[in-house]
Amino acid sequence: MGVALWHAFGYTESDVDAEVGFYLKQQVPATDGVRVYELPETTVASTIHNGAYGRLPKAYDPLPRWVTDESYVTEIQVPVSKG
Repeated sequence: MGVALWHAFGYTESDVDAEVGFYLKQQVPATDGVRVYELPETTVASTIHNGAYGRLPKAYDPLPRWVTDESYVTEIQVPVSKG
């Protein structure tokens, strides 16, 4: 399964600041231009969105409701900087 990490908030047509990757079952060495991260095991609430950017809330909005309904606690962090 693929994963994307967006470093900027909002949609942009160019100069996208993001990382893409894949979850692997075994370790692989880093090579030129490729970084390898080992992430700790964790429990997550997730969803998969396939479609237009404008329809993203339709995929995301049910997550906080599910977290609350199932009595989980979550932490949301948004990086900020003064411009």
